[in-house]
Amino acid sequence: MSPSPDFCDPDPARGILGTKGRECNVTSQGVDGCQLLCCNRGFERRIFIEADQCNCKFHYCCRVECEPCQRRIEKHFCL
Repeated sequence: MSPSPDFCDPDPARGILGTKGRECNVTSQGVDGCQLLCCNRGFERRIFIEADQCNCKFHYCCRVECEPCQRRIEKHFCL
């Protein structure tokens, strides 16, 4: 039995993309967590502003009206 390949670093010959630039979950201790997924290389926080619909109200009958708004989203990515 051969050893499992290292998925942390890219290996194009095997089709392994590596984990650099992958989004990770800063609060998870699982396989999607930043410590494990980023192979202890660290991660960075990026802030995104996304357009959304807020304060939506249903009007009888039958439409929904919303106000446009922006949400601040924090994401983490492997270095």
